Amino acid sequence: MTALFTRDDRPDDKRLYFYIRDIRNNRRYRVAGFESMQATKEKQRQLERLRDCARAGIVPPDDTLRWLETQTSDELQHYTKLGLIKPEIAATRQPLRKFVDEWIDDKNANNKDAHYVRQARQHVLDFIVDSGCAYWSDLTPERIRNVLDARAEKNNSSPRTYNARLVSLKTFVHWCNDTGRGVGNPTARIKKRDESIDRRRNRRPLPFEHLNRLVDAAMASTEVVFNPAEYNGP
Repeated sequence: MTALFTRDDRPDDKRLYFYIRDIRNNRRYRVAGFESMQATKEKQRQLERLRDCARAGIVPPDDTLRWLETQTSDELQHYTKLGLIKPEIAATRQPLRKFVDEWIDDKNANNKDAHYVRQARQHVLDFIVDSGCAYWSDLTPERIRNVLDARAEKNNSSPRTYNARLVSLKTFVHWCNDTGRGVGNPTARIKKRDESIDRRRNRRPLPFEHLNRLVDAAMASTEVVFNPAEYNGP
């Protein structure tokens, strides 16, 4: 790592700076750190690791990806311009809630049905709350399936309701992929449930004694019951 330094042309700036070379080793860039030497060295270490991974064409390790999640949108854009990270990696470091808002804005701009948009938004937000997923990297097929199954069991949801939630999530994931906000499709292998089978309502024959009770209750009713045999007509 290169040495840290302060800027002589900015005496009021107490931050430490360092230089980092681009992935082609053609140019070096000055990067602002922090007043803390430890924090600045950590930033320098992570950026150099990102550069080395970009040079090798490999995905950065998990701890570096997590570090990226602490960076602002402007910082991520700056790192992308420097060639330290690929645009798709920068995009996936943004919070999922931000993606949801942008997704809904896109749907509203395309004049989608208002009720459908509200329902789809709520489905995805419910999933984010239930799962605790904050970033794209948190989305895994197992996690998605487990969360959907748990909510369906807790609410005694029908297959149709389960499928509606799954479709909303799949639509959101596809949109993230199409717009460069996501990489891969964690919902691809999650299948819909059979809506023709609803175990909540198993139909069975009406027992004879129950039928008698219904008849007795009807006969004892004080309401006027229409009897076709007594109707003479005009």
